Amino acid sequence: MAERIITLRPHHIDRFVSYYYKFQNMFDNPHALEARYGSEMVKQLKTLYGFVASGGTGEEYILVRSGLDSICSMCPIKRDACSEPDSLSVWNGSGKVIEEMDLRDGFLYSISEFLEKVRQLYSGRNPVNK
Repeated sequence: MAERIITLRPHHIDRFVSYYYKFQNMFDNPHALEARYGSEMVKQLKTLYGFVASGGTGEEYILVRSGLDSICSMCPIKRDACSEPDSLSVWNGSGKVIEEMDLRDGFLYSISEFLEKVRQLYSGRNPVNK
């Protein structure tokens, strides 16, 4: 299988971490998500997060990008604000997670390296969704 690059912006990484550890998991209330984004997008997002959480095939890379990403390309709601960079203030979830994981915008991380950084965030806690 050829290498695959999955692009994730900071606030989607923050949501992935919540999914991985089941903190305020966005899929706990799928009806609200489906009402906003549609059932197909929710299904694709859950599949993508599950794939990343499982370690994929091991040949994937995560590209951190503050702007449009792989999830944005699935989303039926297109807004101009989506292409703007995420706020990386350490006072919001995205900024704190990016800082703690030591991720850099524009850098590629192997899927295993990315997951190791996720695991190091809460080293004493077992992931729920993997």
